[in-house]
Amino acid sequence: MKYNNFKAFTATQTQAILTVTFILPPVNIQGNEMITDLDNLAEQLEKDETVKVVIFESAKADFVVSHEEMNMLEHISTEPIERGEIKILELALVLERLNKVSPAVLNKVAEQINGHKIA
Repeated sequence: MKYNNFKAFTATQTQAILTVTFILPPVNIQGNEMITDLDNLAEQLEKDETVKVVIFESAKADFVVSHEEMNMLEHISTEPIERGEIKILELALVLERLNKVSPAVLNKVAEQINGHKIA
């Protein structure tokens, strides 16, 4: 299976290992572009039995993935709602989907870095 057409990262498969390298300068900020790409990646991984391990890394040495773009929070209501009405953010749904794919998911980090983990 070909892993291409992503904007937030590259994905390169070598045998059973898929290496995902984030390439969103300056600090790999999680935005709609990254979430869409991660969701599409999860969809492909769900169908691909050849990938056994997914390694996430960054093209930028100091950051793997930074926190969300502030404009992603604009749609969140400031009004109180009932507990049963709470909706999970799209990012959380995508990360949950990635955690459920059959390949092992690893984060590759070099020394101490900033940002937070994906899986």
